Amino acid sequence: MKFSAVLALGYASLASCHTIFQKVSVNGQDKGQLVGLRAPDQDYPTQDVNNPDMTCGKVALTSREVISVAAGDKVGAWWGHVLGGEQWPNDPDHPIARSHHGPITAWLAKVDDAANAQIGQNLQFFKVAEDAFDVGSKTWGWIRW
Repeated sequence: MKFSAVLALGYASLASCHTIFQKVSVNGQDKGQLVGLRAPDQDYPTQDVNNPDMTCGKVALTSREVISVAAGDKVGAWWGHVLGGEQWPNDPDHPIARSHHGPITAWLAKVDDAANAQIGQNLQFFKVAEDAFDVGSKTWGWIRW
């Protein structure tokens, strides 16, 4: 089964977090910066729920590469507050600023052709990961990722 990593979403409801999903790994193998992804070129969220950009953000960068993932494979994801890593040496906000706390969720949708799937074509999304507030440590999910 093939999934387009473009459809992995990091939605945060009523929180101040915002990041860009930038890398995928499969079974520990890093697939590369923006490989197999459609990514926005900014890290602020779409706030109008009627805007088509609500699904995956304002997509500015598109990779036509498809990352195959078999049942049982371990898939990793890397987010950052800007594309490419640190903005400057020892960037205190890298990878995610402490002020950008909130719940984290990631979603996928099955598509027939991951390289050419069109956003907004009645896709059926399913959640693949979530992390929220840990009452014991009093930390949001990003700290543990």
